[in-house]
Amino acid sequence: MHLLSETKIPVLKELIDYEYPKEVLALEFEMFINCFTSGFPVRAFFMDKNNAEHFIFTEGKAEYLSPVDPGLLDIDCIYPYEIEEEYESKYFISR
Repeated sequence: MHLLSETKIPVLKELIDYEYPKEVLALEFEMFINCFTSGFPVRAFFMDKNNAEHFIFTEGKAEYLSPVDPGLLDIDCIYPYEIEEEYESKYFISR
């Protein structure tokens, strides 16, 4: 993930500098361990005082008030799928 620093830093800066509505009290980042071989494994969530995601509704559709896509980076993967297959074949018993 360090190799993506040049790409991540401007996106994170946009998130930090953005003026969110008063309902958004925190940004939460979650890493999805099953996404290293399919996209970027980290997603941003915009949390309210009840620790729930905050959305706005436009024509009945929930949308984030965010300067960037909550998925943060549009990439194919961190690691190629072959690495995952090799790891699974070495360390997991097929049933």
